[in-house]
Order: sequence, then C-alpha cells, then structure tokens
Amino acid sequence: MLAVVVVVVISSITQDSEQDENSTQTAEISGDLETSLVVNTPISAATETPNEQLLEIARSTFAIESNRGIPKITSARIHVVGDGSRVAEVQFAISERSFRSMIARTARADITDLIEAIYGSTLEYDYIAILGSYSMQDVYGNSDEAVVVRTVFAKSELLKVNWGSFDSENVYKIADSQVINSSFR
Repeated sequence: MLAVVVVVVISSITQDSEQDENSTQTAEISGDLETSLVVNTPISAATETPNEQLLEIARSTFAIESNRGIPKITSARIHVVGDGSRVAEVQFAISERSFRSMIARTARADITDLIEAIYGSTLEYDYIAILGSYSMQDVYGNSDEAVVVRTVFAKSELLKVNWGSFDSENVYKIADSQVINSSFR
C-alpha cells in the first residue's frame, strides 16, 4: 500500500483582509480547483520524525482499533541494531475471527499489508520487523496479550517481491527470521 497525498492547486485567490477585535486576518478563497495525486510521498515528512512517519504509515494501514477493542497498532519505531542496520519495527494486535485458521490467515494478510506499506514509503531501513499480538490464555484460565508472531524481513528480499500479485499465504516464506506460535502458522 502506498501513501497517497492529495495536492490541491488553486487557480485564483482573492483576499479581503480585515482585522477584527482579536487581530486575526481572514481571507476569502475563490476559483477553480484542480487535484492531482502524488504517489510514494511520506505523510507530512517535513515535520515528522522517522518514528512518527512509521507510526502514521502503520496506523493508516488499518482501522484505529482492532475488533477486540484494543488499539490495532501498539508500537512503531525505527531503531539501529548492533551491526548498524536500521530496523523499522511495528507491533499490531491480531484481529479476532471465528476460527483459529481464519485468525492465522488474517494475521498473514495484515503482516503483508504492513510490509507493503512500509516498503512503498520513503523511510530508510534495512529490515522490517513485524510483531503480532493476541490474547492468550494460560493453564490457570487467565488471559493476557502476548506476542505470538515475530517476523523480520530484509529489504534486499523485499526488492524481489511483485506486490501486485504477491499471495499473503507466502509471507512467512520470505521472512529473514520468524518465531510463530503454532496456533498462528
């Protein structure tokens, strides 16, 4: 998924400048509007840090909340690891479905959507790490949100992907590393 920014071009502007009691200026804008799309442009890149850009990309990929009533994106950051590699890391809440197999399929699709959105951005990274969490129950019947999917994708591997026809069922096959709870394969 690519970030899309709408650019508005105003062909004529007239201003009626008036000062009110609070010393604010008002302007009347009139004229024909043209719109064009600019693709692969970071959202507010001039004012946002890379971490803020990553968070915005992740949030724009999904709804604000998961269907389990918790935030869909729980963290997003770009950090440098020991060898100097930059890692764009996003943690998200895996959505609830009727069957465990559907939950796993949805998780793979969500991971694919996140990778594609980050890949299509102008962020600088060497790896993308995606962590998926889900409410897991322990032997005592207590539930807690836990990371059940940890995947890392090398940018060099992502360069090979044809995103137009990529099947999310193969997302774990292109991962550089992965740790996946057996219920989410």
